[in-house]
Amino acid sequence: MAHNAQPMPIQGVIFDYGRVLAWTQNQEPRAAWERRLGLEPGALTRAVHNEHSWIAAQRGTITVDALWQEVATALRVTPEDTTALRAAFYAGDVLNAELVACIDRLRVLGLRV
Repeated sequence: MAHNAQPMPIQGVIFDYGRVLAWTQNQEPRAAWERRLGLEPGALTRAVHNEHSWIAAQRGTITVDALWQEVATALRVTPEDTTALRAAFYAGDVLNAELVACIDRLRVLGLRV
């Protein structure tokens, strides 16, 4: 930036989702599925947050439904179980209400979030 240049006004703010806007407060719904499927603790989260389909879903190159189909295939669960597993996987998550209120205030100010 040149010495006398004026700073550009902020036009938008980007927030991360995981561990910022929301986080998993209660691991028990995931742990119950790990026990049901005979997985080690943490294995379900690793299966969902894998290096391939998770990243592709984050980038928008595959749908979230495609991500869960890949998880179902890897874990060998039925479509019905996949629906229940998917719901349980996020059942212990909580939203950062203070941050949501901050985002709402930023939107009122006209910022893109």
